[in-house]
Amino acid sequence: MSLQLCLIVYFRILLPLLSCYLISHVCTAQDFFGDKKETHFDLLEAAVSLIDDKNLYITDGYDGFPSFGFRLGSEVKQPYRMYLPEKLPAEFTIVASFKPLSVRTSYLFAVLNPFETVVQLGIRISDGPSSNQNISLVYTNSDMHSFSDEVAKFTVPKLAKRWSKIVIRVTTTEVILYMNCNELSRQRVTRIPPELVFDTASTLYIAQAGPHIQEKYDGLLQTLKLHAGYPLDLVKCNNDFDFLSEESSGDHDLISGSGEIDLDDVPVSYTIIPLVDLTFVRRC
Repeated sequence: MSLQLCLIVYFRILLPLLSCYLISHVCTAQDFFGDKKETHFDLLEAAVSLIDDKNLYITDGYDGFPSFGFRLGSEVKQPYRMYLPEKLPAEFTIVASFKPLSVRTSYLFAVLNPFETVVQLGIRISDGPSSNQNISLVYTNSDMHSFSDEVAKFTVPKLAKRWSKIVIRVTTTEVILYMNCNELSRQRVTRIPPELVFDTASTLYIAQAGPHIQEKYDGLLQTLKLHAGYPLDLVKCNNDFDFLSEESSGDHDLISGSGEIDLDDVPVSYTIIPLVDLTFVRRC
């Protein structure tokens, strides 16, 4: 087993279990894996057991911490209940740190119905106007619809070959997109039902949306988490460092825009939560 894989297994699985024990002394494996009492969920845990896939690899991510790399042939799928609650709360937040290596239309993740024809929950990246791209929240009651419903779609600067951090906050009336520590846009939405119940046979896919929809992601993922509610520290800013462009220095990239999106010339810096950050420790 490689050193990078050992580190990922330790920080994503063993350390949270140990922390639960040290904090409460009564946290069991069922508490951690079965009852899903925790208030946040690390979806990238689904990729740990499949690291032998030749199209899934470990590489340096932002600030030198490891990230998962997904080639177009990767196949990361798991029963959704291993990593998500049975029912989404009425208000939730999705956090993703990622670096696409192409501009292709793709899903960062998707929860599919048993027939794998409808995305019940997911984040989709697609072509936007001019040279921009779109980030969409897909939220569908598959009992009512036979198509995947993009309930909110936001136009952003081109994402390819740049590290990006997005926070998608979902309230009872709105979907709000934060990017680079700034609120980029918000849209009023009506979600039916307000608390989405997944089918018991639904499947979680990472970096694609199953064999029928495809739209596979080619790139890196360092953070992919779902939180109940909206923890106030999800967008962390400081003055210590910025995302640096590949052309200027280092391995980091600057989130910048062109065309229809006018972001600040000097972006506010923010901290990508690394794999070793203790915010990954689940609460028992």
